[in-house]
Amino acid sequence: MHLTKVSAQVQFTENKCEIFNPDNELIGIAHFSDGLFRLPCTIVGIECAFITKYSGEDHGVDAVHVACMTTASASIDTWHVHLGHISIDSIFKMMHSGMVKGMDILGSKREASIYCEECERSGHT
Repeated sequence: MHLTKVSAQVQFTENKCEIFNPDNELIGIAHFSDGLFRLPCTIVGIECAFITKYSGEDHGVDAVHVACMTTASASIDTWHVHLGHISIDSIFKMMHSGMVKGMDILGSKREASIYCEECERSGHT
């Protein structure tokens, strides 16, 4: 959605751009880098829609169901935390084997942190 459609307002300074909602609450900060204001965010978009229909005994359509699939993108470290601190190998296995749909990992396996404080404290390492 465009910021203009939610009546967002921006305020530019020398090295950042602050974005405010209509209630004048700060909702984002874009930092100036290499000639651009960069807003750190994860893109989540609708990729496709599936439509199924149920036909009754007279083959008339009684109900139509629409399901949308979205993709969530995050680093492997973020997925590790959000999936209950499962192993990095398990996360990649889930994604590559087709166990989950709409899961995107930003970066590569070698970019993953090898240390997780919560896992260390709980004895998972």
